[in-house]
Amino acid sequence: MFKQLERTCLRTVCKFNDLAKRAAIRLVYYTGKSRERVHPKHLLEIRKNYWFLDHLKPGDTVIDIGCGTGFKTIAAGKICHSGFGVDQCEDLLFIGKREASRQNQLHVHFLRADMESSLCFKKDSFDAVMLFDVLEHVHRRNELLREIHYILKPTGILLLSVPNRETDWKKHLQRAGLPFYSDLDHKIEYTRDEIAEELSSAGFIPTGPVMTEVYDTPWAGLIDLLGGLSLSLYRRCSEWKMLYAEQHPEQSTGFRFVCRKSTP
Repeated sequence: MFKQLERTCLRTVCKFNDLAKRAAIRLVYYTGKSRERVHPKHLLEIRKNYWFLDHLKPGDTVIDIGCGTGFKTIAAGKICHSGFGVDQCEDLLFIGKREASRQNQLHVHFLRADMESSLCFKKDSFDAVMLFDVLEHVHRRNELLREIHYILKPTGILLLSVPNRETDWKKHLQRAGLPFYSDLDHKIEYTRDEIAEELSSAGFIPTGPVMTEVYDTPWAGLIDLLGGLSLSLYRRCSEWKMLYAEQHPEQSTGFRFVCRKSTP
């Protein structure tokens, strides 16, 4: 009976987190924090959240694969010579186009592409490829990584983030027999060794230590709701989650990598 009660409580927390995330997106719009319906995390340019900017240069041509609303594409475009965001969702691409226009980022372009199909870019086209929380949504992961290898210049970099499946919160859900991936659309979530092996098989090698994201807390939905109401409170909570993940990397929601092509 206790286990059944525990499952019910955990299922309720997961449902609340999902609803709270959706509500936070609406609150951001209805409270005038953004003209677009976006998650509050996109409105905080916390340097650690935009960690990839430290690895981009003014002359770079960069592509953001699976760019979503394009906020990170636009941030990269402010530094680089030109930026491209590709995604398969037209609605999200329209948000990116409108936001780039508002910010007068005329050298940032958005294109539709299906990650399960060929990207159709020329060899050695880009100085940097951004692939943030995308790989886990794709069936043809190795093929996608090999295409990225193909379109990257010899000295180019892959900026990557993927989810960590071994946090305490996810293990708790798994033991209770509940879905424990952070998104039901995920085909896979990784351990550090698994993502390192997948990168290596596609011809990539990390250039530095693995970086953390944020603490995988069961209170994530409540924090998202706070973001819909108050960005200052959300910033403080987000900074706490980032600091906690740095101190306890095994509890980070995911891993971040900077990769270069491995030597043949």
